[in-house]
Amino acid sequence: MTVTMNDGVADVRLARPDKRNALDPAMFAALVTTGEALAADPSVRAVVLSGEGPDFCAGLDFEAFRAMARGERLSW
Repeated sequence: MTVTMNDGVADVRLARPDKRNALDPAMFAALVTTGEALAADPSVRAVVLSGEGPDFCAGLDFEAFRAMARGERLSW
């Protein structure tokens, strides 16, 4: 995930274009952390959420969640 600020507008981009920006546990954690940081910043007037590459977000990365169900540890 990348975040850039320009004149009070935060541009937050999902950065997993190889996976069509599908959400995995690490992406969820990054979204929460980023949202909390932006909410605490009084200079932020607006947030734009977009995705790298041609896709915004394919939804859940089911393979990552299947791995968790099998008991595999995923790195954040």
